[in-house]
Amino acid sequence: MKSPKITIDRLAIRLQGVTDDSAHTLVAGLGEELLVRLAEYQSLFTPDKVINIDSINLGNIKSTNGQNSHHLKSAITSAVTQAIVQEIGDR
Repeated sequence: MKSPKITIDRLAIRLQGVTDDSAHTLVAGLGEELLVRLAEYQSLFTPDKVINIDSINLGNIKSTNGQNSHHLKSAITSAVTQAIVQEIGDR
């Protein structure tokens, strides 16, 4: 059985208050976390569905003092998940 496929050509995130090294660490493994989050929306996906998204622009995401990388990564994952779900819903 085929699995759904999502392709995002461009994902734009502007992180404020985050070092370059921290930014790279934050986006590492983002795909795996997205799979977990998107599994909550299984009803939107048929087994052979192919979704091509040209661009997702999350704008600025600002790190606040005391916000650890886990919380920031969770916020990014949530924002990307919602953008994908919205894109699917708009079709």
